[in-house]
Amino acid sequence: MSLKGFICPDSQRILKDECLDKCRLERRCLTFPTLWQISQDRVFNGQFSTTQLLQPYRISYLKITTDYWIIPEDRAYQLLGIRHHAVLERSARLNGLMTELKLKGDTEITGILDLLEPHETIPGAFVLTDYKTWGAYKVASFDSRNDAVLQLNHYRVLANPILQPDYIERLQLQVTIRDGGTQIARQYNIKERIKILPVPVMQDKDVISLFSTKAKELRGFLDRNELPPLCNETWKGKRCQGFCEVYESCPEGRRVHNLPIQEAANV
Repeated sequence: MSLKGFICPDSQRILKDECLDKCRLERRCLTFPTLWQISQDRVFNGQFSTTQLLQPYRISYLKITTDYWIIPEDRAYQLLGIRHHAVLERSARLNGLMTELKLKGDTEITGILDLLEPHETIPGAFVLTDYKTWGAYKVASFDSRNDAVLQLNHYRVLANPILQPDYIERLQLQVTIRDGGTQIARQYNIKERIKILPVPVMQDKDVISLFSTKAKELRGFLDRNELPPLCNETWKGKRCQGFCEVYESCPEGRRVHNLPIQEAANV
């Protein structure tokens, strides 16, 4: 299952292919290239991605097993990230650097790392960088428990066998701060507009164990056709209210949106 279509400004729904073929309103809510780009969702092929396993099981499960609809403008930040990555990917390729490297490990979990650069001082070592577009609050609250730490360490574990005898020595995020330079950012003592955040290196065995367990558990829910437990973090209902694309298929999401719960999928 996958993204089925869009919710128009008048709250009516249209299949994404029908929308791209012809707008049902007098004028498009967004340009055709914008709508085309945000309609390009990853189709599940039986292999889990690293980022998919870092989402709550329920969200990943429902995105795999149900069709869902989105309000196009809700993917505005995703579009910014895509554009950001595309520009930097082009720059990396022009300068002979490894970028957008597709990874696949023995556990059938995939990943795509953003950038590998030679280490500044250590021969045979690399620096792995992942690009993010975050708000100042998320930058200020970043710590070793952040999912990005798990993400980059998993990319490192997947990439090191490819690089041997070379290896990845350092992990980091390059974060473009959406509200950088504003009063909000200054409240969090964030002065930069682009900031490098060092990422701690974890033990390989811990990373492999964690992702293997996540893959096994999500696969189990899919095989049993069993809705996973409620997300650990709902942000006091804010995730369900405005940051979940599959809320209509989730009992909790439907409750928060005052929709009939009995109509939720897989319940």
